[in-house]
Amino acid sequence: VPHAVDPAWWDANRAREPLEYAHIARPRAVFTGVVGAVVDLALLGDAAERRPDVQWVLAGPVQTMHCDGAALARLGRLKNVHVLGARRVEDLPGYIAGADVLLLPYLCNANTRAAGLALKFYEYCIAGQPILATPYTDFETDERDARDLIAVGRDASQWAEMLDGLIREVAEH
Repeated sequence: VPHAVDPAWWDANRAREPLEYAHIARPRAVFTGVVGAVVDLALLGDAAERRPDVQWVLAGPVQTMHCDGAALARLGRLKNVHVLGARRVEDLPGYIAGADVLLLPYLCNANTRAAGLALKFYEYCIAGQPILATPYTDFETDERDARDLIAVGRDASQWAEMLDGLIREVAEH
């Protein structure tokens, strides 16, 4: 097993709604993890500009030395983007559970392709919300339910379009 999530730990922590969510309207598109060299910040900025009705939340440490500084600064100027910084591990299930769509906005390159599916993928799958991803890996999984959760878009235009269907799907359930 390359990565796994402890369902009991997850269930014990998912009800902790983050205090920030009281001031961040829905729908929420959420990324949890390190905001660094492998995150496509330009894509996030473009998608956030195309979808100002969606609140884009990044919960995780920001590695300013290792990411696109101009793209990060642009995100900081957008009113519908919330770069929250590092959060406690035990609080992450609450950030994930309070999302409408979960994001895997990784750059598509040899490093991310070689890394394959991150632990975050399994954390997102256990949450049951739809996942919007870049085609950074093949998303090979034997879990049918996991495959049904993933939408893959190559650019901001596709992401903006796919968000409609994913948010509608959440609202119907």
